[in-house]
Amino acid sequence: MITEIRKAVNQARRDRTREKLLDAAALVFQRKGYHGALVSDVVVEAGVGQGTFYRHFESKRELFDALFDRVMVQIVTEVAGIAESLPENIQEYREASVRVVAASARVLKANGGMVQLFFTEGPSVDAEFRAKLESVHQEIAAMAAEYLRHAMSLGFARECHTRVISQMLVGAGVRLVNEYFNGHLDDIGIDGAVREAVEFAFSGFGPGSGGPSCP
Repeated sequence: MITEIRKAVNQARRDRTREKLLDAAALVFQRKGYHGALVSDVVVEAGVGQGTFYRHFESKRELFDALFDRVMVQIVTEVAGIAESLPENIQEYREASVRVVAASARVLKANGGMVQLFFTEGPSVDAEFRAKLESVHQEIAAMAAEYLRHAMSLGFARECHTRVISQMLVGAGVRLVNEYFNGHLDDIGIDGAVREAVEFAFSGFGPGSGGPSCP
């Protein structure tokens, strides 16, 4: 019994140290960029020794991966949440879309500095990280396509090529995130941008367009 408690305490301590290193790395990467940051910068920021760092991470590259995973897991979880109770009518679909997009936007906003870094420096890290970025894009697009097929099966979305539309939605979302972090949406804010994006997905931009398009 005592041994199990000791193991649990030690694991909790390791988890706290790992999170401390991740938080410190996020600050360092945002100040110096991925290529300019050093492991020594991270350990100084975290207030630990280099030996402690290497008990948790093999390299700066692995640390960057872990930060990316931490943010992306939150976003994918929010997007996947809609599958727990699939909408049964157009109003439910609209409400679910606003809820999921808004929740994802909050995650992005809370991790703004790192999200910008993933977009700007991520592709230059290496081919493996570029592939990782692409896999997240494809995973979210696949979920969007599945929701769209569900909407089409119930008759509240028009027939369309789900892969084309889902890729367009994800690509537009990435571009919108860039615009937001570059300060080009300050007049409308993140909540206003979410409303505009969802409204466009459902109603398009034509005058008097009242019927649903591809959500």
